[in-house]
Amino acid sequence: MSSAPPTTVESRILVVDDEEANVSVLLELLRVEGYLNVVGTTDPREALRQVEIERPDLVLLDLMMPVLDGFAVMETLHRSLAPGDFLPIIVLTADVSHKARDRALREGANDFVTKPVDHTELLLRMTNLLEARRLHSRLRARNDDLERRVQARTRALQEAAERERAQARRLQQSEQVKDALLVAVSHDIRTPLTLVVGLAETLVRRVGQMSPAQLEDVAEGLCSGARRLETVLTNLLDVDRLRRGLVEPFRVESEMSELVERVIGGLAIDTTQHRLVVSARPLRAAIDPGQVERIVESLVANAVRHTPPGTTIWVRCEPGAGTVLLSVEDDGPGIADGDKSRIFEAFEGTRDNASPGSGNGLTLVKGFANLHGGDAWVEDRPGGGSRFRVVLPTTAA
Repeated sequence: MSSAPPTTVESRILVVDDEEANVSVLLELLRVEGYLNVVGTTDPREALRQVEIERPDLVLLDLMMPVLDGFAVMETLHRSLAPGDFLPIIVLTADVSHKARDRALREGANDFVTKPVDHTELLLRMTNLLEARRLHSRLRARNDDLERRVQARTRALQEAAERERAQARRLQQSEQVKDALLVAVSHDIRTPLTLVVGLAETLVRRVGQMSPAQLEDVAEGLCSGARRLETVLTNLLDVDRLRRGLVEPFRVESEMSELVERVIGGLAIDTTQHRLVVSARPLRAAIDPGQVERIVESLVANAVRHTPPGTTIWVRCEPGAGTVLLSVEDDGPGIADGDKSRIFEAFEGTRDNASPGSGNGLTLVKGFANLHGGDAWVEDRPGGGSRFRVVLPTTAA
């Protein structure tokens, strides 16, 4: 809130009259009546400067002045006022014609007193206009306060609405994640679980009738199904831990070429229908071996799963400027531009949406790369197909 409007003692009065005697008489009159903040000028050109300096509550203005008459002074004063300001002006003039009165009131005067000035009349008119200014100031202060409150309330409502929208988005995302998780569980877990259950039932029913070779096949099938279940569950748990920031790399100085070859040699998926070409140059890097092994395994499994039989898959490990660059390329059908970033998001399914499942392998690839201070992306391979790339710093930040 602004300060209270001025009392009579505090009211600031500006007198503008080209006659020195008139200014002196008015100033003395006003001081006698208790107006202590009064100033006067005989130069109408000084009126605007005096208004800027003194910030008066009322102006007593002569009309008939040389160089700049009262009408020009009023025009200049009103142009200088800020929107909503109210500066009352009483015109003092010897011109008693209706034409002068009408023009003065039309061009901004708030009252009109003829010379010779009746002091009692002038003081009464001043009191009325100063009271009007006080009421205007109070009303404006209240309006300003109300406007501030309305703006604050509006901001609060907007922020509350945005919080509601954000909460709705989070709930929607949560529902989407839940639905995707159900799809993942129904497919990624059910498929190997069906295999394990079927083989276990076969083993129970026919264990006494099976040859050693048959028993060995059943045991291998059980192990394969169990490993697939373990991989699915591990991926789901790791995606959740990555989302909550609960995973950190445990860096160890490692030989990248040996790591890549070890992963390729121990793949749990069938690669016999694809041509795998591995090129890994010797290179040491401070990495989390387990996480980088998961990166290579996920990229190769992704390429095998989503390219037709006969596709060639290239696995490369190359040095960069303080980095190691892992690449898994294929000459398969490629990936649409609109899907290149989406496929790295959690529970976004497969590259081409042709096969159901969680599709979280690529999410883990990007998450583990980011944890190392690196990144993962996919681009078109020259000549057709896709090129998945992961860049990792060779030293810990």
